[in-house]
Amino acid sequence: MKRTWLFISILLCGLTCDATAAMSRTCDGNPITWHVNRTRLEINTNSFSNERWQNAVKKAVRVVNTNPSPFWIDTVVRGGDVGEDNEQNEIYATNLDAWGSATMSGYYCYFFNGWEYGIEEVDVLIDSSPHQAGTPIIWTASNNKLRSGNYGGSGLYNVVFAETTLVHELGHLMGLMHENRYYTSMGDAANFVLAGGGRVRPYFGENSSSGARALYGAQGSPFRDLSVSHWKRTGANGEYSQHSRTSIKKFDGGRWVDLTYYAGSPDSSVPEVRLEGDRGDRIRFEYTLENNGKQTETNVRGGVYISTNDWISTSDRLIGTNTWPSIAAQGLPYTFGFSIDIPNDLVRQRVYYVGYLIDDNNTVPEKTGYNNAAYIPIWIK
Repeated sequence: MKRTWLFISILLCGLTCDATAAMSRTCDGNPITWHVNRTRLEINTNSFSNERWQNAVKKAVRVVNTNPSPFWIDTVVRGGDVGEDNEQNEIYATNLDAWGSATMSGYYCYFFNGWEYGIEEVDVLIDSSPHQAGTPIIWTASNNKLRSGNYGGSGLYNVVFAETTLVHELGHLMGLMHENRYYTSMGDAANFVLAGGGRVRPYFGENSSSGARALYGAQGSPFRDLSVSHWKRTGANGEYSQHSRTSIKKFDGGRWVDLTYYAGSPDSSVPEVRLEGDRGDRIRFEYTLENNGKQTETNVRGGVYISTNDWISTSDRLIGTNTWPSIAAQGLPYTFGFSIDIPNDLVRQRVYYVGYLIDDNNTVPEKTGYNNAAYIPIWIK
């Protein structure tokens, strides 16, 4: 019966999207969801044999569970055979044509005295030997940002943080589809991260959180969460949004000129990619602001800080503030910019981190605060 439903669903199901939510699969215009708000994912030990990789999966599940809907994924570690149509949600590694895949082997859409639709089984598959443009990709369960060429790791542009792909595929397990219109974890997941304190952290993000609420409603308990990133959407690649580091400009010769990220810095102790500037330069920085919660936040202050490290906090040097009259939770991440004059008392031949910290006066009781800041490194020539 399940296979019959699958065949019919191909004829009757489509994709839908809302201006305030991620894409989802539909049946006669209705989003296809789990009928209960809780399901279980089995971590297969044949593929994830050591505790480090099992913990990477569990961390990705916790990231997805940190959303304003009541939907929840439990995990259990077990061995044995895996496969489709066995009424178990499983995660395992196999040879794929993509880095990851979520197979909805148990969803249905049919008409019998009314429309019937739902999800009964989703398996998450991770490519055991991934490639990109013929180049082998290396999975890492580490969160050390210098494991990636995006953050200055020498010769490591083919290293991918596994948790980012896992979060993306778990979004599919929930019922979300690919999204190319916004900065989102359901797009270019490898470049959808938060960074600070020497680490990168995957997160679900505003667009996917809004999609979760569209599918399952809002949870009853308060859920308020703001975040800032130094990544943004720059375009679309088929079904996927494309992301890159936010752009930085310098006011030079009466006009704004794009600055280029350089690989590494002259200071060998700071190998991260950086920009170059000098004391007194007027620089325009960009960041992406997200409301991952379920309500509009009003009169929220943000602070611009200069730090000697990549963990931006109120103990750093405050050089300016602004107030956001309203930050809506509508699935639309907002990339904004501001300009500052580089202070004349900074030490030359040194890396500084210009950071933006949202809710720096701590007036919003947030679910988590680790994601409130982002930074951009700049080498003072």
